[in-house]
Amino acid sequence: MKASRFSLFAGRWFFDRVAAFWLSLFAITNVALFVDYRFDQAFAPRLDIAFIGLAAASALLHRDRILPFVKSDFFRWFLLLLAVLVVNYLRMWLGGQYTELDLLLETNRLQRVILWPVIGFLVLTAAPSALRIGLSIALVLMPLLVIVDFLEPTLMGPYGEAVNARAQGTYLNANLASEAILLLVGLNARRIKGLTGGLLLVLAGAGVLVTFSRSGMMAYCLFCAAFFVTGRLPKLFLAFPIFIVMSYSSLLLYTEDLLVDRGYESSVGNVLDRLRFIEDLEEGSVGDDSSAESRAEVASAVLKDAFASPVSGHVFSAKSRYGMDPHNQPLHFWYTFGIGGLLVWLGMIWVLVRRSVGSWHFWKDPALALFLWFSLFSHNLLEFTVWIVFLSYVILHPGEARIQSAHRSSGAGNVVSRTLRWPRRGTSKRRRMVRSSESGVRISSASGSSSRPRRRRRALRF
Repeated sequence: MKASRFSLFAGRWFFDRVAAFWLSLFAITNVALFVDYRFDQAFAPRLDIAFIGLAAASALLHRDRILPFVKSDFFRWFLLLLAVLVVNYLRMWLGGQYTELDLLLETNRLQRVILWPVIGFLVLTAAPSALRIGLSIALVLMPLLVIVDFLEPTLMGPYGEAVNARAQGTYLNANLASEAILLLVGLNARRIKGLTGGLLLVLAGAGVLVTFSRSGMMAYCLFCAAFFVTGRLPKLFLAFPIFIVMSYSSLLLYTEDLLVDRGYESSVGNVLDRLRFIEDLEEGSVGDDSSAESRAEVASAVLKDAFASPVSGHVFSAKSRYGMDPHNQPLHFWYTFGIGGLLVWLGMIWVLVRRSVGSWHFWKDPALALFLWFSLFSHNLLEFTVWIVFLSYVILHPGEARIQSAHRSSGAGNVVSRTLRWPRRGTSKRRRMVRSSESGVRISSASGSSSRPRRRRRALRF
């Protein structure tokens, strides 16, 4: 009996840590697809199989968590997403009016969506301490790789060739690289404080800057303002934005010369327009460059078509008709899947709000803010592994949430967040009020006063 218990404990200890480092150092860093891209290898499908095998092992070792996971809002939302995609796939296949490329894109979308419950259960069972360490390492590693890609583009390009003027690191897309860095900042938000946190934020900012992503740069500015206002950063941190403003013209000239020397003359105008978004903000002319104008034209046409078929959608994405997607998550889902697509997007917002609404701090939640912000600038957030890991973590991970009992009689059946909120000044000094599990009397952990006798305090768990 003791041997079997020890074997179970050892198995959980090992697989929980393997899952933690697998998620934080392989999945969220997009290593598999990068290896396929850089060396022309079929590594990504093997990683997906390894994900499924690891999740199966974790399910055998954590059988007590399967039912709460299946009864959670997270899994219900996944079933809605899967149903919408399957119905759309059947409509396309039965209609017969599809190309081989359309079939391939929809099949790949379904394969990526299947990873939601796999990654979700791994996040739920992963060792919290190991996952925190892995995410901290990723916060340092990923901006460095993006900066290296900018300084030495041939080092990370396919077959040693430079193909893009914008740094993308291991993410194969500059916008996704900036999103990933900011998601890692959000996941490590509670550990970013003081001088060390300020240096990490500066490193992340440098990584976002060399991607030349306007949405990423604006989100980074909002992040910095939030951290500074909440007292997480020292006043010395103000030197960084002051330096950027003072050296702004030199930065533009250096970037232009660097791109010309590397043979990116055709990309110089686009990159410089992206760096001039600060001037555009002051002049009220954000999005006047050719890239933003073409996106706006496509988005306007897609919105008109979405109103023409608001319930059933158009089955195929806008790319098959207009050559590009609208770079807007709710609009893309509405156009393609109809009302079901909108329900999927609103459902994720509901899950993110529901996990923290009990504390009335959902409006401060960086996870919700990041999802809403980038939904305005990207159309495939729910298909990228980095976003799947991020959303699964903030909803399901025991360090950031708690799985309650699946029975309504116990007042649960839901995943509710505890800690992933914007940190507040003096958090360690302010009074914390907790509610007794047996009574409705509030007890202050700061003053030590209570209306109940002291023997009742043994029931409290802080």
